[in-house]
Amino acid sequence: MTNRSPIRVTLCLLLASFTALATFAEGVPEAKTGTLTTSDGNAMIYEVRGSGEPTLVFVHCWACNREDWREQVDVFAQDHRVVTFDLPGHGESGAERESWTLDGLAADTVQLVEELNLKDFVFVGHSMGGPVALLAAARLAASKDHATRGVVCVDTLHDLEMKPPEEELKAWIDMFESDFEGSLAGMMAATLPGEHNEALRAAITEVALASDRRAVLGLMKDFPSLDLVAEAEKASVPIRCINAALMQQNMPADALERNQQHADYELTLMEGVGHFLQLENPSEFNEAFREVLAALTPR
Repeated sequence: MTNRSPIRVTLCLLLASFTALATFAEGVPEAKTGTLTTSDGNAMIYEVRGSGEPTLVFVHCWACNREDWREQVDVFAQDHRVVTFDLPGHGESGAERESWTLDGLAADTVQLVEELNLKDFVFVGHSMGGPVALLAAARLAASKDHATRGVVCVDTLHDLEMKPPEEELKAWIDMFESDFEGSLAGMMAATLPGEHNEALRAAITEVALASDRRAVLGLMKDFPSLDLVAEAEKASVPIRCINAALMQQNMPADALERNQQHADYELTLMEGVGHFLQLENPSEFNEAFREVLAALTPR
């Protein structure tokens, strides 16, 4: 048996590690950035990575940006074309708009699908991105050129029938209008709890504070106008939710059964995470998403 010195063994291990990292880096598809001019003249920034059908169209949440999906894009771009973008009023996109509505954001999303000539795709929406994706799918339901395979929702669409009491919602909006920073901090503490999430909570809060204040408050006021049941029935596509058990426990006990009366709806729960599960535990989320995606896109 040949004796090998500890130093030589260490150098060999380091070389193997660097080689593996370099191979992975070479396999990460390069992001191509583009700009779409929306129907009302806003510049909407988007990125496209990878290739392969179906295309995955990731829609970020309220007061966030396309970095919402930073733990998913390179992983899934190995096998799929991946599209991320900053909705108007968020991130690097423009914010010149008379009226801010979720249907308006859905129209922007549909315009991007048409601009990129996406034929076969899955919408993936986090939080507010879920309703936006569902509204976009409903708009595309009659299209012969663009086929939505399904809407994958990330901690959203927990209860399609839920309508928050008007006085409760008004108090919530008043609170944000009078003290946006303090209200945001309270919301982050509730939806992203735990000391282990401190750095992530600070990063997401920083992004939210940089969002256009008029846009995000306008969208908050528009939530009560949503009829998710009607939109789900109009879209007529599978809805697959990956939700945090922490958030789902606040829903009515029969929410799943009622949702299944209105749509082809299935639910996967993740334990030990808050509202930003795709960033809190990306490995578990990516595994769950891969399983959902495989069921939506059988060979």
